[in-house]
Amino acid sequence: MFFRYLWCLTLILVSGAVILSGPAHAAVTEVATAEMTLAVGGTISVNPKVSLPYDWDKLHGPRGGEARFVMRLPWDGSAHAYALHMPRVGNQYSVKVNGREIFRSTGSALSGPDEFTSEPALIVVPQEHITALSEVEVAIVAVPGKYGGLSHVFWGPTEEIRPLFVWRQFLEVSSRRFLGAVTAVLGLFGILMWIRLREAPYLWYGLSELLWTLLTLRTLVDQDLIPWPWMPLLLYRMPLMLSVPLMYKAMLPLLDSDTPVLTRILNGMLAAAPLMATVAVFEWAPVVVQVFMLVLLSFVLLLAWISVRNAWSGRRPVQVLIASVFVLLVLCGVRDGYVFILSIDAYVSSSWLRFAWVVLGLSFVWIAVERVRKSDLALVELNASLSQQLGRRSVELSAAFDRERYAEKERGATEERQRLMRDLHDGLGSQLAGALLIAQNPSTDKAELVNHLRDAIDHMKVTVDAMQETEGDIPSMLGAVRYRLAPRLKAAGIALAWDVQRLPTMPHWTVKQAYQLQMLLLEAFTNMMVHAEASKGCLSATLVQEGDQAHIEIKVTDNGKGFDVERFGTDGTGKGLSSMRLRSESIGGQLQVTSAPGETSLVLRLPLPPSQAT
Repeated sequence: MFFRYLWCLTLILVSGAVILSGPAHAAVTEVATAEMTLAVGGTISVNPKVSLPYDWDKLHGPRGGEARFVMRLPWDGSAHAYALHMPRVGNQYSVKVNGREIFRSTGSALSGPDEFTSEPALIVVPQEHITALSEVEVAIVAVPGKYGGLSHVFWGPTEEIRPLFVWRQFLEVSSRRFLGAVTAVLGLFGILMWIRLREAPYLWYGLSELLWTLLTLRTLVDQDLIPWPWMPLLLYRMPLMLSVPLMYKAMLPLLDSDTPVLTRILNGMLAAAPLMATVAVFEWAPVVVQVFMLVLLSFVLLLAWISVRNAWSGRRPVQVLIASVFVLLVLCGVRDGYVFILSIDAYVSSSWLRFAWVVLGLSFVWIAVERVRKSDLALVELNASLSQQLGRRSVELSAAFDRERYAEKERGATEERQRLMRDLHDGLGSQLAGALLIAQNPSTDKAELVNHLRDAIDHMKVTVDAMQETEGDIPSMLGAVRYRLAPRLKAAGIALAWDVQRLPTMPHWTVKQAYQLQMLLLEAFTNMMVHAEASKGCLSATLVQEGDQAHIEIKVTDNGKGFDVERFGTDGTGKGLSSMRLRSESIGGQLQVTSAPGETSLVLRLPLPPSQAT
């Protein structure tokens, strides 16, 4: 759709240019010759018949001067208002009809401020000044480098002349403003895209469009601010010779032809452009400038050939668009080159290239937007593909995690079975073996055998209790020990006092730590029942806070006969202090034992992490 609209706009602009070059209305007289009086460098000359248009810069170069053109125009005596239309005139000028001045351009005199010749002139002639064969005099003051001179002069009824003026006004003024605004917007677009993406073609494109904006709007700038030769250098020659190779550099990647050779050629052209612009302004070496311009033209021919070749082989819409635009650019460039270099009508002709240039710029933007759109679509597809891959990977990882967790549980169960087998073998097994030896001895006391068997049964019960998950709940572990040993303590004549406060859970505790704690307490109470000869026992569990540190303190005491802690590190059955210390270390605790007649105390301290210290 955009491509269709683009070509419609091009067709309208080119058709308008063709209409402009067509014949004038039947009632309009086009004057192509005049009598001229010329004053250049203090020399005055008269030419009885000079051809129009008269291009001052082409004929006189960097010299200014004055000229008076006299024309004799017919009048049919009608009552219609007559007018003069000059598509281009200046830089300063005045108009006389039959010796009477009817118009003077800006300034109080012909030597007034410099003006760039761009806007066409329409001068309505008062009817009282017209005779059957009216003599019209146009006097100009030409400033070098500002396109002074005089175009063809159109004479006729005002209603016939005005449409020619309006069209010329649109072509030379309104269209320049419009195209200048468009190229400025396109240039800013390129610069912003370069800032955002940091891709060099956008920078070359943006600079090229901004330079073309200066080239397009040069005739609308107040010339009082830019004296000669800066005006033609900075606002015409330099933008023209820089913008073209910059646009070529921007278009090369779109053609997949940004080879080192072509890039070096374009860089050389860019480096030579300021020098060529200076040479062209001062007309030092016109041949060199023409060769440079031919190189620029030959380069666009090369790009056009590459684009047509790509379009023929690929036949994609983007390639066809680029090829069509470059062909249009070549045709307009050839037409402008012929008109402005070889034709005598160069002074009044309008450039077609500036219209084709806008089409080229719009095509670049369209292609850039299409590339961004396709990149976005590719990114969306990539994201969708990555999402699918991540989904599959998540499922795979979840399955792997489940397998690993199952394997971990299996390993834990295996380790727990092995631990249970080891504990049963080392604890219950040894106790049963000892009981068997006692039973085989005929002189053994029956009460001693019963005690050994009760120890074995208690050991087995605590081992089974320790296999239950308590999630680090210390009071639950202590309650299990009390439940298992309370009958034996009572049978041994020991009154047990119980004081367990509310305690925080021990983080990361498993059945392994619970087993070690319960077996430690089992050994402590067994020693109390078997060796202490105590009548009272006590278990307390409290939370102790010491600054920012905290620990759980479990204390077991009795009022038995006591023992020498330094001397009796172990007892004869292997259930001694060393075993209890090993168990306390395995759960990260500290064990302290004190004993004296009438009071034996065992204190176990279990430190809490800072997050649990409340």
